[in-house]
Amino acid sequence: MKKLLLILAITPLLLVGCGKPDNVFDFSGTMVDYLECTMQYTSLSEFDYGMVLSLDTPDSIGKDYTDQTGEKFHNCIILYRTKARFKIGEKVSGSMYLDEKYSKAYCQIHYHYDLPEGVCYSLD
Repeated sequence: MKKLLLILAITPLLLVGCGKPDNVFDFSGTMVDYLECTMQYTSLSEFDYGMVLSLDTPDSIGKDYTDQTGEKFHNCIILYRTKARFKIGEKVSGSMYLDEKYSKAYCQIHYHYDLPEGVCYSLD
């Protein structure tokens, strides 16, 4: 009987984690560069790099970024875990959430850019 009560008490807690997190928001922008995250790819379907995006929306969370050729972009972020490869200049949109410590926690290669870091939740 105690096991049944324990199972009934735990079941709702398991369901609470399902669904969309509160801090997810929509974005759209253009890919301007990519930054490698690790020294090797984990598989053919998962690319381990961050995309530098110049955001159209939202229009106030990013910072300026200068690429290797000297071209300057505005309102930029680094977006990780896109599970897709995009070309420089390609439009990207979807949902994401900010995680300022993502690269410190998951990347072997660290850059000294002062750009906000985000994690892709879904792509359109």
